[in-house]
Amino acid sequence: MAAQLAASGTDTPAVAVSFNDVALILQQMGRTADAEPLHRRALAIREKALGPEHPNVAASLNNLAELHQTQGRYAEAEPLFRRSLVIREKALGAEHLDLATSLNNLALLYRAQGRYAEAEPLYRRAYRILLNAGEPRLAWTIQGNLCTFYAKSLPDLAIFYGKQAVNTLQSVRNHLKTTDVTTQKAFVAPSRRPTIISSAC
Repeated sequence: MAAQLAASGTDTPAVAVSFNDVALILQQMGRTADAEPLHRRALAIREKALGPEHPNVAASLNNLAELHQTQGRYAEAEPLFRRSLVIREKALGAEHLDLATSLNNLALLYRAQGRYAEAEPLYRRAYRILLNAGEPRLAWTIQGNLCTFYAKSLPDLAIFYGKQAVNTLQSVRNHLKTTDVTTQKAFVAPSRRPTIISSAC
């Protein structure tokens, strides 16, 4: 599909969405070398078609940075995560969920590098945003990340965030009781809970 899109020569925002989606699937399959050019192409199309400060550009920056981070290419990931954060805050506001995603992901990058003093305020700010957001996936991801972050230094605080993550998941499970069986099975299927949050769009 990606080859067909590339051959079409059509650089529209809709094509960028397709490149982004295929790249995310390839990433989940562990095919990062195949995903990277698609992320770059989506980013280039969006910058040209939408302008460099558009939220969809921030989504592409986030996803390319995530790919770099999973490869241990921290120096390449950091400016992309930072730029994504700046765009989202300017375009969407200081309380938007997408901003919480950017804060979480940059905090994870800092934590991976042992830059704990820089990571902590980003995690806390992301947590404050999600308190009133009503988005359980983001909530339990950030709560789980805070639990891990404080596990060695402040175990009581780690337990607090860990319990919140469990409560969030339990709340979602309770709401799923009224949904169809397929949706319930998809929720409980074994999977690795993401700590880095990808941007779909």
